[in-house]
Amino acid sequence: MADYFQTVSLAVARLAKNDSENRQALYGRARVALVEQLCEITPRLSDTQLINEQIDLEKAIRKVESQHADATDVKAGTAVTPIAPMPKLFPKSTD
Repeated sequence: MADYFQTVSLAVARLAKNDSENRQALYGRARVALVEQLCEITPRLSDTQLINEQIDLEKAIRKVESQHADATDVKAGTAVTPIAPMPKLFPKSTD
């Protein structure tokens, strides 16, 4: 659907303070915004499509984070931990 890498990369570049904490907050907002926007699409996307979009966003976030993570974060042992699995946002359809 969207070019998540470009969108996330531009948003990170616009952060007033580009540090791990601010990037993680940005990624969290991006996750919520994606779900909200995808749920508004008519006709409704299938669960598989919704999950695939979330996966694509997570891949973009990992790629952006790998480019922006400070070497000092890694040295200090404060590197970003792996992203936890998303909670089940889309219950099984009863159709």
